Amino acid sequence: VRLAVVLPRIMPASKDELVELRSDLDQRLAGLLALADGEVQVDNAPPLFFGFSLGYHLLFHGFDSSVAIKTKLHRVYLRMCPALRQGFFVGSLPDPAKQGGGRGAAVAAAVRTERDVSIHKKVLRFGLLTRFLSNNAVGVLCRGLVKVLAAHPAEMTLVLVLIDGGPHSSQYDELQQAAVAAAAESVFVSSADLNGIAAAVREAALDLLLFPELGLDPLTYFLSFARLAPVQVAWFGHPDSSGVDTVDYFASLDVEVPGAQKGYSERLVTFSDLGTQLLDSYSELHLLHKRQPRTVLLDRAKLSEAWSLPKSAHLYVIPHSLCKIHSQFDDVFRRILRVDQLAYFVFVDISGNRPSWQRLLVQRVVASVTDGQRLFGFEEMLQRMRFVTPEDHTRAIEVLHVAHVVFDPFPVGGGSYHPSLEALAIGVPVITLPTPILSGRLTLALYRIMGLDRADSFQNSSSLIVSTINEYVTVALQITHQPLLRSHYCSLILQQRYKLFQNRSERVFREWRDFAMSAVVNASRDQ
Repeated sequence: VRLAVVLPRIMPASKDELVELRSDLDQRLAGLLALADGEVQVDNAPPLFFGFSLGYHLLFHGFDSSVAIKTKLHRVYLRMCPALRQGFFVGSLPDPAKQGGGRGAAVAAAVRTERDVSIHKKVLRFGLLTRFLSNNAVGVLCRGLVKVLAAHPAEMTLVLVLIDGGPHSSQYDELQQAAVAAAAESVFVSSADLNGIAAAVREAALDLLLFPELGLDPLTYFLSFARLAPVQVAWFGHPDSSGVDTVDYFASLDVEVPGAQKGYSERLVTFSDLGTQLLDSYSELHLLHKRQPRTVLLDRAKLSEAWSLPKSAHLYVIPHSLCKIHSQFDDVFRRILRVDQLAYFVFVDISGNRPSWQRLLVQRVVASVTDGQRLFGFEEMLQRMRFVTPEDHTRAIEVLHVAHVVFDPFPVGGGSYHPSLEALAIGVPVITLPTPILSGRLTLALYRIMGLDRADSFQNSSSLIVSTINEYVTVALQITHQPLLRSHYCSLILQQRYKLFQNRSERVFREWRDFAMSAVVNASRDQ
C-alpha cells in the first residue's frame, strides 16, 4: 500500500509528466480496490508509523480537482484498515458483546443523546480538533474563530481538543494560551495515542467537529475516517477536499468559482471574508512602513549586503515552501531574468532548509529554454535564486518587510493565505493571478476584504490582481523599476489594511451559528 500511494514531493518539470504520474497513482489505487476480499491483508493497528500518504501534494499539482484520487485513497485505507471507521485500533478494541448492540451503536447513541439535548436548549457543542494551534497559519486562522465563538456561551459551547498542546507543550505559546483561556473546555491529548484522541473527542459529546487543517497531519486525517461527531467539517487550513466520506462539509470562502462543488467530496459551504476574525499582530512593522519609509530602504540595503547582493538588488520574495512552486511559475522567473539584471528571487521557507529541493528547483529553471538558448548555468542561477530559512515568523516577516514585491505563485497560490496576509498587513504589494481552485484564490479573498479587488482599485495604476502571465511579469517589473509607483501601491495597501482586522465578530458568529444549527438539524433528520 505504501508503494501504491507514493507521490513526488517536488513538482516535476512538465505538466505531461504530472499527468502521467497522477494516472499511474490512480491506476495503482484502482488495482488495490479491485482485489478480492481474500487477497486483502487487513491490519487494524493505528496507521501512523508506516509513511502512508495523505495525498497532501496532490493540491500542488495545479489541477482543478484531485477529489477522485483522494476518494480512492480514502477507500483503500478503509479496506486495508477497517478499524479506521470506528476509531478503535488493535490493543484497545472494546468487546462488542458489552456494548449493547455493538461499539458503533453505543457511540452513536451517546452522541445522539447529547446532541438532542443541545438542540433543545439551543446551545451547540462546537469542537475544534487540531495539532497546530500556535503561531502559524492554522493557529492565526483559529485564534480569531475561537475568540468569536467563545464570546457566546449562551448559544454555543466551544471545546478545544489540542494534540500535543497544553501548558507542558512547546506549542503553548501566547496564541494557544489565549485560545485555551477563551474556550469553555480544553482537552489535551497525546499524538502517541490515536485511540485516546478518538475517545476524548467522543467523551466531549460534540454536535459538530471542525478539522481546521485536514490533510496536513496524519493524526487528524485518519481520525476523520470515524464518526466522532454527528457533523464533521473540514476548513481551509489545508484548502483541498479530504476525499473522506465521514467529513460532511467543507467550510470555504465566497471567492469560490461557480461549479466549485464538483471539486469536493464534502458538501461545499461558503463564508464571507475568511470566516474568522483576524487579529492585528503586525502593527509595529506597519507603522514603520507608514511613517519611516526610508528605514525600509536602509534595512533592504543591509540585508542585501548580508546576502552578498548588490545594494540596489531588486528583491522578488516568494514566501512559500519549495514543493509548492509549480513548473508553470518558472516562466515568471525566466521572463524577469531576461530583462532585469538586478533581479534576485528570495525564497522564504520557515518549514526548514532543504538543499536537495533547492537544487531540484534551480535545475528545473536552468533546464528551461528561452528563444532556443538557456539563460544561465546552474551556478549563476543559484546566485539569482536565494533560499532563506528564518528561525521563526518574526524573522520571516523581516524578509517580507524589505521585499520590493511579494509573489503569490500560481496556479496554487502556495496553498495558504498567511504569507500574503503578513505582506499586506505591513504594506508590501503582493501580485496574484487567481485560478479556479480555492488555494489559488486566497490572496484574492484578502484583496476583496480590503476593497482592492476591482479593476480601478489602484486608481490609474495596474491592478495587483492579474489575469495573464504577461500582466504578472509587467506589474512586477514596474514595481521594482519605478520607486514612486511602488510607494503608490504601498500607500493604498496601508490605507486599506485596517479592513483586514476590523471587527466583524458578530457576522462571523452568526454565519457559523446558523450553519452549525442547520447542519446538526439535518444530521438528526438523516438518522
